Amino acid sequence: MPRAYGRPRPTRRHHPVTQAGGCEDDTAILGIGDTSSLSTLGILFPHARLAARVLRTRTNTRTGASNTETVYAVTSLSWDQVTTARLAQLIRGHWAIENAVHHVRDTTYDEDRSQVRTGSGPRVMATLRNVAIGIIRTRHASPNVAATSRSLGRRTHQLLACLDHGQITPVTTASTLN
Repeated sequence: MPRAYGRPRPTRRHHPVTQAGGCEDDTAILGIGDTSSLSTLGILFPHARLAARVLRTRTNTRTGASNTETVYAVTSLSWDQVTTARLAQLIRGHWAIENAVHHVRDTTYDEDRSQVRTGSGPRVMATLRNVAIGIIRTRHASPNVAATSRSLGRRTHQLLACLDHGQITPVTTASTLN
């Protein structure tokens, strides 16, 4: 039985294999342990209760080439609140957010090369990019944010139609924002 962060625990494994974009992902949770001894190692996560070591293998289904990486996850959930399968699902959900929002901001709006670096400017620009992505995804038929951004940039009447306040679904019938 392996030792996990100061307390003996059995190694738990979970292997969800998914396919997307011509790749097959195999995620294996190799070990989960409590974090009670992490502070003695100088790792300070005050609300952390569990840590996991995750091995990801991504294989290109066309070429057969594979890439393996080891990542670590820390959570405030306890042994009683999470199973290995649920932890794998939560970790994968984190990457779904990364791919849905941050990747689009990085590639479509070239956020990494932004010159805005001081004060609240970076946060304001990130918020504006998130609003633009949200409007495109909720009010436009095309799922391609980059193509839709380019199209709306040339067709201001369509852009204004997307922003039209009358198209916003009221939160409540008594809302003052309607």
